[in-house]
Amino acid sequence: MGKLYDRLQKQLEFKEYKKAAEDCLNIYEKLKEISASQVWGSEWDILKNVSGEIGERPNTTIAYKPSQIGYIFLKDVELTKES
Repeated sequence: MGKLYDRLQKQLEFKEYKKAAEDCLNIYEKLKEISASQVWGSEWDILKNVSGEIGERPNTTIAYKPSQIGYIFLKDVELTKES
């Protein structure tokens, strides 16, 4: 899933997608932590939605945002950090 991490890093460069990228990176890091340093597509897919495309065709990159389940997961991660 190295390409996913790279996409999220690129997404940080765009103001309109930055907050979503930060949230997705937090989800990504937590998944990596609890899944033996790997982020499985089957886990990631239910936690994100596609929010658009970045760049000009044919060199576009997908922009992600957390899904509703992803936001619940993220809230739990944040609550765990506070404890």
